[in-house]
Amino acid sequence: MSAKRVMMVMLVIAGVSFLASLGLWQLSRAQQKQHLLETFTARTQAIPFTLSTIPSTADEARFFRLQLTGRFDNQHVILLDNKTYGGKIGYEVYTPFISKEIAILVDRGFVEIGPSRQVLPRIRALPNLTTLTGLIDAPPKSVAFGPMRDTPKSLFPARLEFINLTALAKELGYPLAPFIVKMDRKDPRAYPLTWQSNTLSPERHLGYAAQWFALAITLLILCVTCHLHKKN
Repeated sequence: MSAKRVMMVMLVIAGVSFLASLGLWQLSRAQQKQHLLETFTARTQAIPFTLSTIPSTADEARFFRLQLTGRFDNQHVILLDNKTYGGKIGYEVYTPFISKEIAILVDRGFVEIGPSRQVLPRIRALPNLTTLTGLIDAPPKSVAFGPMRDTPKSLFPARLEFINLTALAKELGYPLAPFIVKMDRKDPRAYPLTWQSNTLSPERHLGYAAQWFALAITLLILCVTCHLHKKN
């Protein structure tokens, strides 16, 4: 076998292996997403925790419901920028909720941006002493390329490009829990919001896996056909 043909065979093997590995990765992602959805369903249907019974880590507590008694810090409303809901552009509204044990950032839902970015939407204040039941979740993921704030420091409502709980706690002057709580979707005090994470379904990952495997098989068939054609 010539050196050129050996090189071609090696390239084909590398290409098929690469495409197949992408398919296997998508299968792994599908399994992870299926496990995540099953965990989400089981935990959201469980009896709500209180702060005294909540699991010790944020990962163990995620997707469980939490019942709190305390007050909203209406003086420190946060608007997370560049959010969409129902095809509309706007903000996700967050307000710290202070109980006797801890302060937790609460996701109150979505509000539209309004006619101008120069005018922030009015966010209704909530009762000082109240009971809240919501879903424990991780802080929203983001890629930070610049400052967190898009409005002058110490000015509230604050428009943020992303949420860094540690930096936000320093600005607020009190510690925050390492997780957030999403208000109950049926709570009349909440703005429109969804509990389900914005992520690809297991079926989508399976579809992508099938595409990668099909490409690997196609490449292999083309190379074998080409080899047989030259041989004949």
